[in-house]
Amino acid sequence: MMQSNLANSYDGWLLDPYVYGLVNKYNGFYPLDDFVNDPILGIQWSDVTEFVRTMHATFKNQIVGFPVDVRMDLLFYRKDLLARVNATGPPQTWTELLRMARALNGTDLNGDGRADYGICMDVRADCGYQVNNLMAIAASMLQYSGTAQGVFFDPPSISTGSPSAILVNNPAFQSALQMYINLTKLAPPFLPTDTCTDPSLITNLFASGRCAFIVGSRIFKVFVCVCVCSCIASHTLCMAVPTLPLLYSI
Repeated sequence: MMQSNLANSYDGWLLDPYVYGLVNKYNGFYPLDDFVNDPILGIQWSDVTEFVRTMHATFKNQIVGFPVDVRMDLLFYRKDLLARVNATGPPQTWTELLRMARALNGTDLNGDGRADYGICMDVRADCGYQVNNLMAIAASMLQYSGTAQGVFFDPPSISTGSPSAILVNNPAFQSALQMYINLTKLAPPFLPTDTCTDPSLITNLFASGRCAFIVGSRIFKVFVCVCVCSCIASHTLCMAVPTLPLLYSI
């Protein structure tokens, strides 16, 4: 819920947490703590994961919203392809993922006689979707000690105004960027007819068996409508995105 002095307002909004600062600037939040704790309403707030409660529904120690949907990127992989790369399990590091994807790239992954791809990634530079994959890699390198560390900014350095507060000019982000570039070389190329209004295109390719790996959040839902090869759905598993073989000092 929001309250403000704006002429055009509503009783409630669907918001991404990144705009909370702007909403707070205009005194737009209505605290919902009393509603959450009201025994008559019977809201099982503890059933909501701690990360969502603290990072998505709370701002400045007040509950300001109820979660509707959460995107959490995971690594989806084909367990039936692991034996082809002499692996007994999925990749645990980005380096292992790159090695497996390279080995599978250019081979037929779904039995249709065509060369397929090591990983499904959106590589169009004008759509903005690719930032999700880049930051999934970078976060594991920049935030290896938990949320006390930043991903975009270094919290202790922000108040000093130091350029180093922006976490891009450091070995960790540079390594993440190089890993991202290497993985995009194993991804399907985009066509001039592709549009940015259809971000599910890459997901559909994975569901059709054209890729060995994909980083995403709603892959299983796509199988219901798109999967044309039954072996893909039955052999697809997911896990947390890989980590690092090395730690970097930022």
